[in-house]
Amino acid sequence: MRHNIFDSIPSDIVSGKDNVFANFLQTTGLYESMKIDEDNIEELILLLDG
Repeated sequence: MRHNIFDSIPSDIVSGKDNVFANFLQTTGLYESMKIDEDNIEELILLLDG
Protein backbone atom coordinates (compact mmCIF):
# COMPACT_ATOMS: atom_id res chain seq x y z
CA MET A 1 0.00 0.00 0.00
CA ARG A 2 1.31 3.44 -0.94
CA HIS A 3 1.68 6.20 1.62
CA ASN A 4 0.03 9.49 0.71
CA ILE A 5 1.96 12.45 2.16
CA PHE A 6 -1.20 14.57 2.20
CA ASP A 7 -2.84 12.19 4.67
CA SER A 8 -0.25 13.12 7.29
CA ILE A 9 -0.84 16.88 7.00
CA PRO A 10 -3.61 18.08 9.34
CA SER A 11 -6.39 19.69 7.33
CA ASP A 12 -6.89 22.47 9.87
CA ILE A 13 -3.46 24.09 9.31
CA VAL A 14 -4.85 26.51 6.75
CA SER A 15 -8.59 26.69 6.82
CA GLY A 16 -10.42 28.26 3.91
CA LYS A 17 -12.36 30.52 6.23
CA ASP A 18 -9.24 31.65 8.12
CA ASN A 19 -6.94 32.43 5.19
CA VAL A 20 -7.91 35.12 2.68
CA PHE A 21 -6.03 33.41 -0.15
CA ALA A 22 -7.55 29.99 0.50
CA ASN A 23 -10.96 31.64 0.61
CA PHE A 24 -10.21 33.52 -2.61
CA LEU A 25 -9.16 30.33 -4.42
CA GLN A 26 -12.27 28.49 -3.26
CA THR A 27 -14.89 31.13 -3.95
CA THR A 28 -13.88 33.32 -6.91
CA GLY A 29 -13.92 32.81 -10.63
CA LEU A 30 -11.03 31.72 -12.79
CA TYR A 31 -10.19 35.17 -14.16
CA GLU A 32 -10.56 37.24 -10.99
CA SER A 33 -7.46 38.65 -9.33
CA MET A 34 -6.27 39.58 -5.87
CA LYS A 35 -3.59 42.04 -4.91
CA ILE A 36 -0.72 40.75 -2.77
CA ASP A 37 0.56 43.41 -0.40
CA GLU A 38 2.27 43.84 2.97
CA ASP A 39 -0.97 43.20 4.85
CA ASN A 40 -1.66 39.74 3.41
CA ILE A 41 1.72 38.33 2.32
CA GLU A 42 2.06 36.27 5.52
CA GLU A 43 -1.24 34.48 4.81
CA LEU A 44 -0.03 33.62 1.29
CA ILE A 45 3.19 32.19 2.74
CA LEU A 46 1.19 30.08 5.21
CA LEU A 47 -1.00 28.78 2.41
CA LEU A 48 1.96 27.85 0.21
CA ASP A 49 3.87 26.35 3.11
CA GLY A 50 0.95 24.01 3.72
